Amino acid sequence: MDILIFLTDVVRTLPGVAVVIFYVVVLWGVFDLMTPFNDREELFRKNNLAYLLQRLGLVAGQVIAMLAVIPDFDVDHPWESAGWLILEGLWVAIALITARWFIDWVILRKTKNQELLLKGNLGVGIAEAGAYVGIGLLLGGSLTGTAETAWLSLASTVIFYLLGLLFVAAVFWLYELATPYHLRRNLEEGSVPAGIELAGVFVAACVAVQVGVAGDFESWGSDLVWFFVTALIALLLLGIIWGASLLLERAFWRVTKEQRTLAPTVTVATLRAGMMILAGVVTATVLNLT
Repeated sequence: MDILIFLTDVVRTLPGVAVVIFYVVVLWGVFDLMTPFNDREELFRKNNLAYLLQRLGLVAGQVIAMLAVIPDFDVDHPWESAGWLILEGLWVAIALITARWFIDWVILRKTKNQELLLKGNLGVGIAEAGAYVGIGLLLGGSLTGTAETAWLSLASTVIFYLLGLLFVAAVFWLYELATPYHLRRNLEEGSVPAGIELAGVFVAACVAVQVGVAGDFESWGSDLVWFFVTALIALLLLGIIWGASLLLERAFWRVTKEQRTLAPTVTVATLRAGMMILAGVVTATVLNLT
């Protein structure tokens, strides 16, 4: 590799990196203002790991989402490119802030997440971190591609991101329905395995549906059809691979009946989370080939 070309490429990314760092700081500060308690005391005096995981997941979501647009920075048109990066970063920050409502009131409803986090509930911290990382992936997909006008680009970005969130919610509800134990109740009780398992579900669902929200905008009709087709295929593939992993748990890994039907251990939950994320990656790969 030519060192000069490599260094030139690195320099090209610096303005985008600066914008990302700026929004990480802004997002952290905004969440400090939104909370009715002293965040520094909670994090660094009380050493609340659960709350720290939530905040780190939020920051990771911002960075992951913007990684999709940093390479688009054009050094030949720096002011225009910087303007677009700032707008895209603002959209990501707003989407992540509002995603807090989505997580607390739509997916993990009635679990009183904030209260549980302040009590040091690691399960909730892990689950929310996974949700924000997954949403970051979803936002990154929504920012890719082009459209005929800036307004059309903005509208399609928002609409397909919201559709992606609905898909994530559907996967969660179906997964919870299929499990013989109550994931949210286990989460309320401070179950770390439940948090790990849910984090895997969130990330897997976002990875799988990312294909449906990414790409160039052609028309509302064709793009909506493409999204729902990919969402249906993603749902089927996730279900098939998840079912296969359950068979492997029983026949190959010899997971006990109690761990399968009552409450999984940390190792079993991590295995399931890993298998779900693998299922999401395989699903996205298959859909990218279509």
